[in-house]
Amino acid sequence: MKFLLNKAFGGVGFYDKKFVDWCKKYARDLIVQCGEGDYFDYSLDEFAVRTDPRLIEFVESGQNKGTAMEDLVVVEVPDDVSLEKYYIHNYDGIETLHENHRSW
Repeated sequence: MKFLLNKAFGGVGFYDKKFVDWCKKYARDLIVQCGEGDYFDYSLDEFAVRTDPRLIEFVESGQNKGTAMEDLVVVEVPDDVSLEKYYIHNYDGIETLHENHRSW
């Protein structure tokens, strides 16, 4: 399974106009109308967004270059492992995906 992670300090910017315009055309359900503009819907399930095939294609095709999302990368997660067994570790915006382990 493919999964999106941010690899830059400061986090990812889903507010980018180029991204919102792309969503209007290809993934309207990922944005909400707010006031006079359209914005990414931050209430969406994080794992669903990070595995959305349309967003994966957006990044893999390089359309994120030159935007606030240019530091997103696609990582491969083994298909036989449920995402419920993973968590996202965030260090000043740089993300890594880790498998959950039991601790006592």
